[in-house]
Amino acid sequence: MADYTTLLAQIPLIKSPSVQIPSAVHLPYQYTALPPSLSAVPVTDVSRVLSIAEETKTSLQTSTTRETDANDQLERYLSRTEKRKVEEARRVAPGYLDSGVRMLQPTASIRRPNEEQADEKGDGKEGNGEGDELDRAFGKVGISS
Repeated sequence: MADYTTLLAQIPLIKSPSVQIPSAVHLPYQYTALPPSLSAVPVTDVSRVLSIAEETKTSLQTSTTRETDANDQLERYLSRTEKRKVEEARRVAPGYLDSGVRMLQPTASIRRPNEEQADEKGDGKEGNGEGDELDRAFGKVGISS
């Protein structure tokens, strides 16, 4: 059975010209190995870890107080704007917000009997001009000379 790793090492797997196989890292000439007296795992100072934990706790407390202050300010702002809206609505329509009625409905206009008769007759003329539209909107106005 043939050794597949040597065969695969001879076949280039990356064909893209923009991607290149990384080259080996060359150590500088000044490189020296660690002495055996030093351990490879860094020794942590317990007091430093405890101070970091205390700093984290104080930071968390300040951030929570800032958050509660910001929420309180937001609530005060929203209540002030709502109060301003209500005051403005009371200035525009006094008594509207105080009553239980929230829907304004138009009232029917009262027509005079002579206008109804004139509309029914149509005066024998059917016109769609501006004057007719104005007469329908404002009523017929007689022009005196």
